[in-house]
Amino acid sequence: MKPDRVVVGTSSDKAKKVMTALYEPFVRQGNPIIFMDERSAEMTKYAANSYLATRISFMNEIANLCERLGADVDMVRKGMGSDSRIGKRFLFPGVGYGGSCFPKDVQALAKSAQENEYDFKILKAVMHVNDLQKEILSSKISQYFNDDLSGKTIGVWGLAFKPNTDDIREAPALTIIARLLHKGAKVKAYDPEAMENVKQIFGDKIEFSANEYDAIQGVDALAIVTEWNEFRTPDFDKMKQIMNAPVIFDGRNIYDVQVTRDLGDIGDEAFVSEVFTKYGITHVVHLAAESHVDRSIKDPLVFIKTNVLGTANLLQVAKNHWHGNYEGKLFYHVSTDEVYGSLNMGFDLFTEKTPYDPRSPYSASKASSDHFVRAFYHTYHMPVVISNCSNNYGPNHFPEKLIPLFINNIIQKKPLPVYGKGENVRDWLYVEDHARAIDTILHKGKHGETYNIGGHNEWTNIDLIKLLCDTMDKKLGRSVGESRNLISYVTDRAGHDLRYAIDASKIEVELDWVPVETFESGIDKTIDWYLNNQEWLEHVTTGAYQEYYQKMYQE
Repeated sequence: MKPDRVVVGTSSDKAKKVMTALYEPFVRQGNPIIFMDERSAEMTKYAANSYLATRISFMNEIANLCERLGADVDMVRKGMGSDSRIGKRFLFPGVGYGGSCFPKDVQALAKSAQENEYDFKILKAVMHVNDLQKEILSSKISQYFNDDLSGKTIGVWGLAFKPNTDDIREAPALTIIARLLHKGAKVKAYDPEAMENVKQIFGDKIEFSANEYDAIQGVDALAIVTEWNEFRTPDFDKMKQIMNAPVIFDGRNIYDVQVTRDLGDIGDEAFVSEVFTKYGITHVVHLAAESHVDRSIKDPLVFIKTNVLGTANLLQVAKNHWHGNYEGKLFYHVSTDEVYGSLNMGFDLFTEKTPYDPRSPYSASKASSDHFVRAFYHTYHMPVVISNCSNNYGPNHFPEKLIPLFINNIIQKKPLPVYGKGENVRDWLYVEDHARAIDTILHKGKHGETYNIGGHNEWTNIDLIKLLCDTMDKKLGRSVGESRNLISYVTDRAGHDLRYAIDASKIEVELDWVPVETFESGIDKTIDWYLNNQEWLEHVTTGAYQEYYQKMYQE
């Protein structure tokens, strides 16, 4: 404990000595032990918590007014909090306070005032505002759906009254869920700690989910009710994929409104045009793409829509906004070595002059987008550069790709599904080396040019998988060869390219870029990241991912 102060109510000298000795270890930093009479000590506790509750209700009222005036309450909060007379704490608006302390102490102080025939108007307002605040979020959700929630499913993230507890006493989530159910909605909820307690209240009236992503599978909207840390940095792309509609009601203001609003579809011309206008875009670094070959085989149209039409839309919007004034402008298109097709075993490498020969719907869609970029360069003289990179690996890689998929399966002791005989060869590039290359090309690249980016790390799939197995056996304390026993061979992928290998000499000579990471150092960092972030890994490999994995590797 590191209390700001210790308040003790007593008139006994003996009690003062005992309490001083008891609390002395906790106030060694100079924070005081304050002795006073019992009545004043009790009043101090009630007054302190009631004052903090008042700050919360006041900020909730300010937030409601800001919404009507078009002001940014987060900026207002920062402006207020920078005043040393006010301070930064307890200025975060939200869905109302709960728990055992604030509601109980506010009510106790109000009742004490009433019993002593004092009309404590501010406390009455604090309680009234808090009650109303718990209803605002559900009202906003209802209004969004034209006051008809029948047939709608709402996901709820957070049930406890605050993070890092299972305490649901006076929790706003209880009021919000009750109102949603009353209006005919179905509710799917997730909380890391409090679900068992909430089950005792709602039983089977709501669906309790295994994790936050399961809670939004197929929902029409999401309500953020408790600000758990794991809710602060979700995979927004994944959320958009699994929700019926990307609608979030952020009851705790944990997301930057502008960031979430700007998470749009590159195929939406109006949206992209709005972003160009709003931010005065001068440089586009285009990495947005559907990128997994297996998925492209299952559903090629999705890849055509994003990779081909989405790229064409970005180019068209850029052309319209730049109006032929290309000074200080650049469209940088990030592509893949897969557009070049497949190499035979040996020493041949893909160069920037290698003819295009895409073999999968994915590589065909990327080849088409490359051609559109070059067409805008030649037709409209738009300044462009293109880079084609080899296979990336590193932290935060979604486990549909080979390396994170197999790391996850090794951790879980699941089979390692190897296509064919595992003889296909790939050139591996650590993601931070790729990021440095992108930055180099952005600032030094010549307009109209293409640059190949490679890691100089050719590995057959089977050799790479064995390396992963052996390295992880050591890190996990398993016996030598234990993870290799998980290797299983499955039917080869349709149109599986034999070998990719990049000649990156052009970027190395002309722009002075070389990869920093060896494969051994990069793979070691990558494995360590996944081992240290298994909670993240568990979150992204549940729900829809399990269905995807079943279709890809087990059916």
